[in-house]
Amino acid sequence: MIAELEEKVMQTNAIEGINHGGCAINALAIYDYVMLHYPELNPVIMYHHSCSYNDNAIYVKKGQYQYLCCGHAIVKIEVDGYIQYVESSGVWDDPRCDGEPSLKEHKLVEVPRDMVSMHINTSGWNKCFDRRNSVRIDEIFGTKVAWEVEGVIA
Repeated sequence: MIAELEEKVMQTNAIEGINHGGCAINALAIYDYVMLHYPELNPVIMYHHSCSYNDNAIYVKKGQYQYLCCGHAIVKIEVDGYIQYVESSGVWDDPRCDGEPSLKEHKLVEVPRDMVSMHINTSGWNKCFDRRNSVRIDEIFGTKVAWEVEGVIA
């Protein structure tokens, strides 16, 4: 199960800009894939702060998800009682960005799926990622996230 998931996320790592504007789109696809095939892993999308963690924590507490900042989006899963983190570079015991253990777990906030879907279509999102590659992510995971990305599917 984890080997299959890791194989899929590693395929997304080859997509140009995946961690420069594509990480939340990838996190949505990972989340949907896990919910469909392995719901017992209890996937949760998490943002690492890009502005102030304290601000993000306050927004989450107040339910004001529209104001969250995202430096990197990953998915947290629970495997046999152990927490693991999934992003384009693999499945890890600690939160990472581009495979580097640079993210601090205490600076991660859980974000509901519908809010992530909203965030990827805001004007402040990183434009380095070619959003047409959302279709490639869907092909890898067998998901339909590209339908949520504005300007990809007409």
